[in-house]
Amino acid sequence: MRGNTVRVLLPVAAVLALIGVEPDPRRAVIAAWARLEHALGASGLPRRPAETPEEYVARILGRLEVDPGLVHTMTGLYETAKFSQHEVDEGMRESAISALVAIRDELREAALRRRDDQESASEAPTPAVAP
Repeated sequence: MRGNTVRVLLPVAAVLALIGVEPDPRRAVIAAWARLEHALGASGLPRRPAETPEEYVARILGRLEVDPGLVHTMTGLYETAKFSQHEVDEGMRESAISALVAIRDELREAALRRRDDQESASEAPTPAVAP
């Protein structure tokens, strides 16, 4: 899963850039979710036919060691923006940005941990073979 973690990092950064530029908070949150889903799929982690968007993102980000609460936050914001008539304001956009920053940071930390683990394993002394 390490390679997938690294491949998802760059698209998440692109999602962060998009959400800050879109002038309409509702469209920004919807687009951020769509880009997140697309980034996961493009990283070789496709959505299963029967999965809801939340199930898909939760499954993949869970495998990539991302806090499920962040997925829940993004899902709630997306569902409100996409399906509700309630106002989507700058505070919701900021909440989405905060969740995406945390997702990015957790992905980065997971990738670094895996790299460190691999380096430690390759540096471990080979046990001596008894004669």
